[in-house]
Amino acid sequence: MEALTSVLDQYRLQLVSLSETRITGSDETHCGDYTILNSGGTQRHRGVALVPHKSIRGSMTSWQPVSDRYYRLACLTYTAISPLLVSMRRLRTYKDNFYNQLAAFISATSPHDQLVVLDDFNASSASGQACFESVVGPYGVEDVNDNTQRFQTMCSSRSLAILGSWFKHIEIHCHIWLSNDSYIKKEIDHIITNTRTMFKSYRVFRDTELPANADH
Repeated sequence: MEALTSVLDQYRLQLVSLSETRITGSDETHCGDYTILNSGGTQRHRGVALVPHKSIRGSMTSWQPVSDRYYRLACLTYTAISPLLVSMRRLRTYKDNFYNQLAAFISATSPHDQLVVLDDFNASSASGQACFESVVGPYGVEDVNDNTQRFQTMCSSRSLAILGSWFKHIEIHCHIWLSNDSYIKKEIDHIITNTRTMFKSYRVFRDTELPANADH
């Protein structure tokens, strides 16, 4: 835990979403200036967490470990949701269930809240798709797959924008995942929101890989 919070401190992060934590149970762990709000199951499988800095603790009004796939945190100015990722290898029915649950969870949030959803969706933003002009900005990464279409459709149905596609950056600040041979690059982690104007910038910091068994 100390190694994790050391990285977060280095980049002065106020709120972090973690997926596939594989920590059992649902609890709060205080470590340095951060609190790890974990939502896990009975086995070391799946699991999500939100990690707020002490500077925003005073604005937190409620936090709810929903399951080993969802965590919800409400603050005075916004609501954050951390869902578990959707693998490209998953069956179609699994993906349908994931996005149906996520859409229902988002719908349960007050429409007056500034909503922020953070996770590894295993999808790209893909600009230029018809009917998704309000979802995807002009700087999306072109790599359409089944996850991308589901991701964009869900965002469109809930009036959400894929944040990274609205800010122009050089390539290394757009791609999250890099293959071992450095040939394949992917944009799979995303922040989606119903209030795009509250964000001033969005970019990838490629040297912030956590000291754990992570590939991005």
